[in-house]
Amino acid sequence: MPVPLSFTSRLDRLARLSKVCITTENFGLFDAILAHNLIDPIDHLATLQSAAANDPLATLEQVSLSQVKDVETAFSDGLTELANTVDKTIDQNIIHAALMTFTTSMKDQSNNASDKAYRAAKQIISVLPEPARDSAVKLFTAACGVVAMLNSQQMNLIGDLARGPWGDSTPQTISNAHAANGAAAESASDWIRSLYAG
Repeated sequence: MPVPLSFTSRLDRLARLSKVCITTENFGLFDAILAHNLIDPIDHLATLQSAAANDPLATLEQVSLSQVKDVETAFSDGLTELANTVDKTIDQNIIHAALMTFTTSMKDQSNNASDKAYRAAKQIISVLPEPARDSAVKLFTAACGVVAMLNSQQMNLIGDLARGPWGDSTPQTISNAHAANGAAAESASDWIRSLYAG
């Protein structure tokens, strides 16, 4: 007889997968998980609402929205630092080193935001009645899939910056990356709100 994974094991696996995706800059598995959750015929929102005496949805939603904000802010701050470096020098080696520092910092901060969100979700889900836990995990997993899409977009923007060229158009390229990051974060937040609102 199959033994189902506990909700904590599922969240732990998801957290480790998130780290692998961020580190390797390959978010394909998260895309597949998100797609799988979206075609699930069970209404996890309604299941969670009917099984839980308190309303954990607003709290889970806030955890996911905070994760988006943390990742968006980290990227924006990194872009600002990169722009400051570009303003001060035309030395390609210095600019390349600043870009590598930005990439490493972005991955670290994304992992930290992910860890923070998973810890919070575990605490929220642990107090739910058993019948509600699976639905809560699935909703949170779907939200994490959207955060992974934001991370993927950010890594693509960093890749665009790395390909250059560095010169007169660089400030505009960085400005475009700021705008794209803000738009992607706003879309991710809107989708998360719709996920938890039904």
